[in-house]
Order: sequence, then C-alpha cells, then structure tokens
Amino acid sequence: MAKKGRNAVHKTSEWLGLMNAKNTDPSNNIRHDNNSQIASFDSHNHQDNFTTWTEGQPDNWNVRILCGPKCKSQPKFQITRQLFEYTLHRLAMFRHVLFVEDIRDSYNQMASTYQWKLLHKDYMRKPTRQGNYDRSKVSTFQWNPHMSVLDDALYEFAKRKYNQDNNQSDLPNMRNDFANQAQVDQYFALGPLQNCTNVCCGPCTQY
Repeated sequence: MAKKGRNAVHKTSEWLGLMNAKNTDPSNNIRHDNNSQIASFDSHNHQDNFTTWTEGQPDNWNVRILCGPKCKSQPKFQITRQLFEYTLHRLAMFRHVLFVEDIRDSYNQMASTYQWKLLHKDYMRKPTRQGNYDRSKVSTFQWNPHMSVLDDALYEFAKRKYNQDNNQSDLPNMRNDFANQAQVDQYFALGPLQNCTNVCCGPCTQY
C-alpha cells in the first residue's frame, strides 16, 4: 500500500511530472473510457493544471482497486459506507500486508510466518527519473480531500492490522474511529450531492 506520510498531493503531482517527461505531443487528446467523451489536455502543462487534472480523475483509487468490480463503475464521491466496509473486509482477509516505505520489516514479518529467508537490508531504489514539475508549487495546488479520504482510512486500517500481528479477533474493532473519521463521515454524507454520474464526474483526464 502507498505510504501515507507522502501525502496524496505530493504523490499525484509527482506522477504528473513523470507524465510531462513521457508525453511529447502538445495536442494530446484523452479518451474517456466509459462513454468516449474527449478531454483535450496540454501534455506540456500538467503541473500548472493540477486542479483540472484531478477533477477528471476517479476518487480514492486504492479503495476502488481493492474493492474490485463493485466499485469499478461507482460514480465519483459515491463509494458508499457499505462498499467501504466491504473493502475493509476484503483487506482483512489477507494474511499479511506489506508496506513499500517499510518493506524490510513488513516483509520479514510475513517471511517469519513461512520460514522464509529474512531481508537484512532495505531494497528501496531511489527514483532514477524525475518529473519536471516544481516541487515548491505543490503546497499551492488545490486538493479536494474527498479524493483520498477513504484511501487514508484504508491505509490506517492496514497499519492497525499489521501492528496487531494479524490478530483476527480484534479486526472488527479496528474498522472505525479513524484519525480522519470526521472527513470520512462527511464524504458519505456530501458525496452524493455532487450529482456525479460516472467515475470521473465528467470526461476523464489521462490515467
């Protein structure tokens, strides 16, 4: 799972920077997968259009991926509390969870269960390719917290599960009272009021 410490704005803007490095066609047209609508977007100017780009993205990617088909076509900001609970249940069924930012210790916890060889050093590679976005601008990007509020809670649940050393009996008590619980409740209450009809709430930008 993704590291929560690097907040969603930094992670997403870094991905945009990599897109800038990859794309060379300034007239790049983006196809909307659901209904073939076209979103025209300047591939050389992603970092200056961060808000526009995120507005054309599905919300809470990690939850949607782990939830599976039930969430795949759920309109933006309309992942229900029931679907979120379903996603937490799916994650709870995994015997082990590994964290990229703590790969050695989380892997070793799993490896010790199966009597595998343990890792004695971190195998984290430093990025070899940097995007051409200005990191100093990240704090000025406009970010709707509802885009990642469920992902943050999902990550916290995964950490709780990991720290409990997979004690399944405690899992029901770990599925509520998240650090961002107020925002989670707000998402469920206000999301449907956005009246989105597809995963991007309109034409999707490239992802």
